[in-house]
Amino acid sequence: RETRSGAFWPFWGLIEALDREGRGPRLLVIENVLGLASSRGGDDLAALAKAIAASGRHFAALAIDGALFTPQSRPRLFVVAWDARLTPAIAAAAPPGRWTPPPLRRALERLPPSAAAAHHPLDPTPPKAPPPPLATLLEPAPPDVRWRSEEQVAKLLAMMAPAHRDRVEAAKRRAAASGETQAGALYRRTREDGEGGRVQRAEIRFDLAGCLRTPAGGSSRQTLLLIEPGGHIRARLFSAREVARLMGLPDHYRLPNSYTDAYKLAGDGVVVGAARFLGEQILLPLLSSGSIVITNR
Repeated sequence: RETRSGAFWPFWGLIEALDREGRGPRLLVIENVLGLASSRGGDDLAALAKAIAASGRHFAALAIDGALFTPQSRPRLFVVAWDARLTPAIAAAAPPGRWTPPPLRRALERLPPSAAAAHHPLDPTPPKAPPPPLATLLEPAPPDVRWRSEEQVAKLLAMMAPAHRDRVEAAKRRAAASGETQAGALYRRTREDGEGGRVQRAEIRFDLAGCLRTPAGGSSRQTLLLIEPGGHIRARLFSAREVARLMGLPDHYRLPNSYTDAYKLAGDGVVVGAARFLGEQILLPLLSSGSIVITNR
């Protein structure tokens, strides 16, 4: 039994209405968290795929991480659907796992025949340029956030498990050796304590920011940890402009005046680089010439 809930089905009802009027879009892009691939054992993705196939469209599902374009870990599932009358070219198969991690691959393998017949994996060329370092996106004196006190910083460090405290010590060594301040992104998460209970932990990484989320509570907002060459550690929340930069938004992009609203805009958004990548690699070629690279299955 297919559960007709969530945002997709009202949206799809509008697409069906447009199709009946002969005004249906030739191309569609649907974005969701990667968990859609494993939701209800893959049944939710299968229901979506069946609806697309029944509309006379073909589709491809790709998992694209925003970390390809910006220093933020943000894996997302993109389902690209196109009018079956657009005839694409056929190319060699994509390397396994490039755009289809195991949960998505398993879900695609379980598609019913009607949906599987409409599925055509795409293999866009990955971007060559690396994302900018996290430190380059930071504001020197943001007006909308305050630095934590020494006591608050000490409390954050005390919440770290040994492995994460080791990351801090390694960052201290890098800062001392390079003379450059090290920037890390910290989340507070609830973890098992090994004794049957649960405890709040502070988890840090210095390569990427964690996935931005809508600010439902204090722990959903990331903390910036700066380790100076002398070993001094400072901490504050990421500013509204910084989270916008983590989404790839330019500084001239006008943000809401409210910090919470600006953070929500970022947490609900699509990384600009990912949208541009889809447009340049898939959507525009298909619309302009009716030709796009599709892998053999």
